[in-house]
Amino acid sequence: MSKSKLKVVVIAVLLGVLSFTGLNQGNIQADELKSKQVVLAKEIIKSIKYQADIKTELEIIKNKESSDSDALNIDLTLEMTFQKTLENLEIELIKDKLEFELVNKQILSVGDTAELPYLGDGSYTWPVEDYFNVSQYYGATHKGIDINTLGAHPNVVAVQTGIVVKAINDGDGFGNKVVVYQGDNTYTLYAHLQTMKVQVGQYIEEGKIIGLVGHTGNSTGDHLHIQMTKSGNVENNTIDPYEYIKIVENK
Repeated sequence: MSKSKLKVVVIAVLLGVLSFTGLNQGNIQADELKSKQVVLAKEIIKSIKYQADIKTELEIIKNKESSDSDALNIDLTLEMTFQKTLENLEIELIKDKLEFELVNKQILSVGDTAELPYLGDGSYTWPVEDYFNVSQYYGATHKGIDINTLGAHPNVVAVQTGIVVKAINDGDGFGNKVVVYQGDNTYTLYAHLQTMKVQVGQYIEEGKIIGLVGHTGNSTGDHLHIQMTKSGNVENNTIDPYEYIKIVENK
């Protein structure tokens, strides 16, 4: 083999090795991010639950009536301890949420999010503030429900806690759409928004604003189209969202 041909072969081999190494590094980075994402998600869930338990105990202590001075002193000490614990937990929770959002943005830039644990508490919130008129229900050719707002542009809020994995208008007919991943393979899609007020990677809590009702995309009037899935494919493999949010329709 001539020197020139040998040189070409060596360069080709080196490029292949470098390419393979880079691919592996990308996979390793994605795996590390996914692991970190899961750990942070679990920490956030645990912290929120722990804070709720402490707040319950605080209410019990505050409402307790006693004429025993020793018992009152003990309760006062407990109350102060719980309050301080709550303050520390809230600070740590803020840090975890910020780090979680950063990791979410990083991982969404290189691939899909991890299979996170369910981020919510099992409750649901009606998605459109002050408007409850369902103009079209879920069916064989309509994969969600439409909530008509009669020309108004009220706030659209998250029906459950999750992370924003899409905030885009990609020309698929949904117009401005936001997709929120609630963990445990569950997603919610909010479509035809006038404006989107969230960013990809953002941790959004149940009831917080996602955007405003509009009629972008394939829409003839102002309304929210919302669809859900519990199998990962919120565009196609859907379930009836009304079955989950109807219980809070008239709150």
